[in-house]
Amino acid sequence: MAVGDMLFTADNLARVAADDLPMLASYDAHGILLGKGETGAQLASRVRQLAGRIAELRQELSRDGQVDFGFTHFAAGDEIPAAAFAAARARTEELYGFSIDWVPGFYTHYRMGLLHAGCAFYSYEDYFALFVLRRSFQTRERWLIYSRSELMAHELCHIAHLGLNSRSYEEVFAYQTATSFFRRWVGGVLRTPRETYLLLGTVLALLGAQVLNLTLRPPERWHSFPMPLLFGLAGAVIAGIVAQYLVALRRLRRAQRALGLVGAAATARAILFRCTDEEIAALAALPPRPAAVAAWLAERQAGELRWRVTLHRFPMAPAPTA
Repeated sequence: MAVGDMLFTADNLARVAADDLPMLASYDAHGILLGKGETGAQLASRVRQLAGRIAELRQELSRDGQVDFGFTHFAAGDEIPAAAFAAARARTEELYGFSIDWVPGFYTHYRMGLLHAGCAFYSYEDYFALFVLRRSFQTRERWLIYSRSELMAHELCHIAHLGLNSRSYEEVFAYQTATSFFRRWVGGVLRTPRETYLLLGTVLALLGAQVLNLTLRPPERWHSFPMPLLFGLAGAVIAGIVAQYLVALRRLRRAQRALGLVGAAATARAILFRCTDEEIAALAALPPRPAAVAAWLAERQAGELRWRVTLHRFPMAPAPTA
């Protein structure tokens, strides 16, 4: 029996719908986190859809030996085995206290560009997710600059975060799975699609201006208007993106320090992963006193099921005072 079959039984889903705290905590540990303001009944409804999608996939694989997704199909023999997820699951467990073991995935070369190692497709409606990895990973852990475990751990963070609709810290959290300090520190700079498009648009504008310089303008005028304006604009865009990122990192560190006043650092990190962007900002703005942080957490715990589950799994205890 697959893990999903055991996790998504009718009895378990009924307990989730009834706001059963231990069962909700078990789902949280498997990477199925409550979203902002979500009730147990709403979560159960989404997970029933997820379970149905996974069951359909399994049935099609068993019946036809392959599964058709419209844009391509995957053979049963190319399914990623559970053992391949082990290192990635251990990393997310260590960082954020969850271990996803229900996501199917396949190895393929279909439309894989030269530098495309793989990705995960996922739905914001029912949590359904699917891993697609380059076939090269079927027999090795590394391919070119990529690590299979790091790639999978990164995507598992996104899958677990589906219900929180995070923007400012989505990539920051996911890149903490990287083995490289450089990637952990700068990987989350482009935090939103808007920032990515803005940066790409600026680079394309500079490229276009340089093409015009080389084809239509005298060489001695390469530095004249509008080049200074375009270079200044590019610098301002890059500086603005980096500045916003540094502000977000500072806010995240302040929030982690605030939680550290009433619990261990590892526990604080797991709790922050389950916070909305607004809650992280609120934590960062709290006075640096254990009583203030404890009161804020108690208010959240009393007002929302997500926080009752979070603090059930990661209880906070005030640090001893001298």
